[in-house]
Amino acid sequence: MKKIIILFTILAAAIITTSCQKELPDAINKIDVNQGGKTPTPTPTPELKVSEPKLFSAKGGQQTITITATEGWTLSKSSGSDWLSVNTMSGKAGTTQVELVATENTQTKLRTATITVSSGDLTKVVELSQSAANSEISLSVDNLSFTSDGGNQSFSIKSNISWTVTSSQDWCSVSQKSGSGNGNVSVSVEGNTSISERSAMITIESEAGNQIVKVIQSGADPVLSLSVDNLDFTSGIGSKSFSITSNTSWTVTSSQGWCSVSPTSGSSNGNVSVSVDENTTILERTATITIRSEAGNLTIKVTQIGANPELELNKYDLSFTAARGNDTFTITSNTSWLVTSNQDWCVLSSTSGSNNATVTVNVSENTSPDSRTATITVKADNLQQNIKVTQSGADVIDESTRTFAVNGVTFKMVRVDGGTFTMGGTWEQGDDAWEDELPTHRVTLSTYYMGDTEVTQELWQAVMGNNPSYFSGGQRPVERVSWYDCQDFIDKLNTLTGRNFRLPTEAEWEFAARGGNKSQGYKYAGSNNIDNIAWYYENSAEMTHNVAQKSPNELGLYDMSGNVWEWCQDWYGSYSSSGQTNPTGPSSGTKRVHRGGSISLYPRGCRISYRADNPPSSTYTNLGFRLAL
Repeated sequence: MKKIIILFTILAAAIITTSCQKELPDAINKIDVNQGGKTPTPTPTPELKVSEPKLFSAKGGQQTITITATEGWTLSKSSGSDWLSVNTMSGKAGTTQVELVATENTQTKLRTATITVSSGDLTKVVELSQSAANSEISLSVDNLSFTSDGGNQSFSIKSNISWTVTSSQDWCSVSQKSGSGNGNVSVSVEGNTSISERSAMITIESEAGNQIVKVIQSGADPVLSLSVDNLDFTSGIGSKSFSITSNTSWTVTSSQGWCSVSPTSGSSNGNVSVSVDENTTILERTATITIRSEAGNLTIKVTQIGANPELELNKYDLSFTAARGNDTFTITSNTSWLVTSNQDWCVLSSTSGSNNATVTVNVSENTSPDSRTATITVKADNLQQNIKVTQSGADVIDESTRTFAVNGVTFKMVRVDGGTFTMGGTWEQGDDAWEDELPTHRVTLSTYYMGDTEVTQELWQAVMGNNPSYFSGGQRPVERVSWYDCQDFIDKLNTLTGRNFRLPTEAEWEFAARGGNKSQGYKYAGSNNIDNIAWYYENSAEMTHNVAQKSPNELGLYDMSGNVWEWCQDWYGSYSSSGQTNPTGPSSGTKRVHRGGSISLYPRGCRISYRADNPPSSTYTNLGFRLAL
C-alpha cells in the first residue's frame, strides 16, 4: 500500500513540472541571472481593454461594460451626454464592471455620447448610441367650453416634436402659435352677443398629424331694448326715429295706418324710422308701435296732437227765385259742426256732421210778393260762419186759374187765396165727425193753387209713359199709385214744366175742399147733397168715373168728395188745438194722409173733414191724387 502512494506522488510532481515548462517558455527565456545568483521578477506588458457597449433603446435603461487594465484607470464622458450616467469614473488595475444608465430619449433623432478610458499611456474611446423616440404629440383636452361672457382657458401640449396652433374663428385667439416639445397654450374668447351658440376649431399641426380642440361658446340671453318709449308729433306730416339694441331678430308693427314704420324687421342693433301723416282733425290721436323678439315685446306710444279747428264755406250768399228750389254749399272743416236755419221755409238736408261735407238748402215756394231772407249758421267749436239766403217775392197773381200743357195734355190749376179757417170736425159735420178730426183748430194759409180735378190717366201717361190704373179711361182719375209714385210723377212734371208742383198739405186740401174764403159751410165739397157733387158707394157702381162730371165746389174744384181718395203730403198724426200757419203735419210717421173719400165709401167717409191714412207704399183701385202749386 505504501508503495502505491509513493508512486502516485512521484507521478504528480512530474506532471506539474512539465506543465509549467510549457506555459512560461518566454518567461523562462527572459529570466535574467543577476550577480547575486537569485531569480529576477518579470516586468508585465501594459494593457487596457474595454468591452463594446450595446445600443440603448429610446426608453433608456442600463447596461454594463467591462474595463480590464494592467494599471489604474480613469473615465470621462463627452460633452452633451447628460442623458448618460456612469456609476464610477475610475478604477484599479484588473477587471472592473462599470454600469451605464441612459435616460429616455424623447427626441425623434438618434443621440450619441463617447466614453474615454485612460490607463497609463493607453486610451480607449467607446461610442454609445441611443435610438430615437417615435414622433408623439398629445393634448390635455379635446374641447373647451365658454359662457357667453367669454374669457380665457388653457390646455397643455405634450410632444417631442415641433408644432403650430391656429384658430378657425377671429373671436377665438391663441397665445402661442408655434412651439416644440411640451408647452401650454392660452385660449382667449370674446363675448358672444348673439343668442346662438357658436364654435371654433383650434388645430395643432405636427409631423405626427393634426390634433383638434373644439371650442364651444354658449349664446347670450335674448336682449331687447329701445332708445325711447314714446314719440310726440305735431299735427303736420313728420318723421322721427328710434334705435333698437338687440342680439336677435325682431319685427316692428304699427297699430294705425296713419303711422308707418321702416324697416319692419331686422336683427341685432338697428334704427327704425316712424312717419306720421298729417292730422287734419282737431283731436289728438295715438298709435302703438310694437317691437317683437325672442326677448319679449316692447311698445312705443306715438302721440300726434290735433290741428287747430278749421271752418270754411264755399258760399256765403244763396239767392232763389220765388219758386221752390234748392242749392248746395260745401263745408270744409276738420271737426264736427252744426248747421241751423232761422226760417221754416229754408230747410237743410243736414244739420250736423264732421269734417268736409256738402249741405243742400231747400226753399219752399214764396207765394208772397215780398222777398224774404233767412240766415244759415254753421258752427264748429268756437268758429262760426253765416250764409245769407235771399228768396225773391212771387209775381202778383191776378188770374184765378192757370192752364199748363205737358206733351199735348192740358190741365188747370185754380187759385186758392190765402186765409184763415177752422180745421177739423166743425159744427156742420154734426155727429159724423170722428175723434181724429178733433180738436178743431185755427189754421192760416198763404195763397196757393189747386188742381181743378184729380190727376187723370191721360196726364199720367203724358208724363210717365205708362198707366197703372185698374179702371181704364183717359179722363178717369189715375189710381193704383203709391205716395212714392206720386213723388216720382211730380219730379218729372216739374222737370218738364220748370214749375214746383207738389202734393197739397192736409190743411191746404181741407181749406180748398171747404171752398176757401168762399166757403158756404157745406158738409161735403160744394154741397150738403152728396149726390150733386160726388161719386160714392151708392151711385158709383164701385168704379171710377170721368173727372168733372159732378158739380164743382165754391172754388170751381171737382170731385173733392168721392171718386178716388187723394194723397196729401203730410204724415198722419193727431191734431193740436193750437193755431197754426201753413202747417205741414208731423215731422215723421209711418202712414201718409189721404182725403176726400171714394167710390167705395158711404157719405160719412166723403165729408170734407174726414181723415184716412195708409203706408206710403200702398196702392188701391180707389186711391189717386191732386196737384198743388
